[in-house]
Amino acid sequence: MPGEIRTPDLMVRSHIASPDEKNTGARNDRLAAHLGNYPLTDSDVKRQAGGSIVRSQPLGRHSVSPVSFEGSHCMKMTKTNILNLEYTGRSHCVYWDDQLPGLGIRVYPGGAKSWIVRYLIRGRKRFVVLGSVSILTIEDARARGRQTLLEALDSKDPNNVRNISVRAFGKEYLERWAKKRKRSWKEDERRLDLYIYEHWGKFQVAAIRRADVARLHSTIGSEFPYQANRVLEQVAKMWSLAKIWGYLPTDHPSVVDGIDPYEEEERDRYVTPEEMPLLLSAIYKESPQVAAYFHLLLLTGLRKNNLLQLAWADIDTTRREVKLSRASQKNKKARYLPLTDDAFEILQSLPKTSRWVFPGADQSKPRNNVNKAWKRILNRTGIEDLQIHDLRRTVGSYLAQSGYNIPLIGEVLGQTCQRATVIYMRYATSHVRSALNANTLIVRSLTPEILKPQEFKSV
Repeated sequence: MPGEIRTPDLMVRSHIASPDEKNTGARNDRLAAHLGNYPLTDSDVKRQAGGSIVRSQPLGRHSVSPVSFEGSHCMKMTKTNILNLEYTGRSHCVYWDDQLPGLGIRVYPGGAKSWIVRYLIRGRKRFVVLGSVSILTIEDARARGRQTLLEALDSKDPNNVRNISVRAFGKEYLERWAKKRKRSWKEDERRLDLYIYEHWGKFQVAAIRRADVARLHSTIGSEFPYQANRVLEQVAKMWSLAKIWGYLPTDHPSVVDGIDPYEEEERDRYVTPEEMPLLLSAIYKESPQVAAYFHLLLLTGLRKNNLLQLAWADIDTTRREVKLSRASQKNKKARYLPLTDDAFEILQSLPKTSRWVFPGADQSKPRNNVNKAWKRILNRTGIEDLQIHDLRRTVGSYLAQSGYNIPLIGEVLGQTCQRATVIYMRYATSHVRSALNANTLIVRSLTPEILKPQEFKSV
């Protein structure tokens, strides 16, 4: 017999057993267990066509109820009846099964027909497409529909996962997570456009399997193994968020487990003493602003974006130091970097036409990159395999060669914090200044005479 289970705010209605279904086995037993044996009252029993019974009873918080549409039809499902179903012109044209509440056939404007299940769970409407009527028989559809309702009764909402394409999810990932948490979000965007959308853009997120990820990782890795590893890391994060955001079941298997990343060698490239004069000469063939930028990277060890986004307000000319906000630091702790005489003099030589030390074409914004200028500099020198970030590593390398210990080098570069009382760190910078002065002496000794600090203003 059919059963209807009610809670104060929700209703569960699940088919128990109709007169023509005498042996539905464990599935009906599972549903019947929720009804229990209790006396029926007139208000509890409603007789429907065919003598089926609807029974009401309080149940727990996980409740489900079939949902119907206005103007929908309840009918006996036979092959002939299904074949003759027509679209009525309503946006949701559904013919409901008279045996299993919530099971129906939706007819689309083009004539296609699909078995569906509609129900309420925890106040939310759910709509599950079981499959085409040309594939599922009436018996198959009822079995699948009943299983869907059973899962809902177990609070395993069959339709709790929302469908979304990989392309749409990628855009949400950027706006909702990457842009708010990663300074390198543009790299994530580039990998989405170049690799992930190219291969999976039209697929649903739930359709991506471990084999797909392994194939993509291998395809990229055949030419760019390091980039393949970055894509693998990004996919792992995205599909982890997909579980949290409701695009995948929480028990969905990881799509990256078991995929081994390519081995990577830790980069140790820096500007050698032999390369430094050649590099500085090439740097100062650029505009004064660009030349100052690259020279300051060599003198301060700052990350390229920290320097590009430096504002004049961040520079304390009295103490001769730069304040780096916590938002700009990987360890999320603000720090103060002393400026050597050479670095301070270079900054003083720059015109203050904007609030930014290195403004872009739009003076209201900082310059966003210097990649083209860097390529020109390398072309002039003939130096190969040198990246902008290697200038920062050069500072650490020169300090190590000068005998300074690793913790101090880490403090100069803002990589580690050894002090428990961070609040006093800005007053304990004399040793950092001393270390940077040592680095400056090395850079100065390798600088061509025409580019000595006293001539920076005239360059």
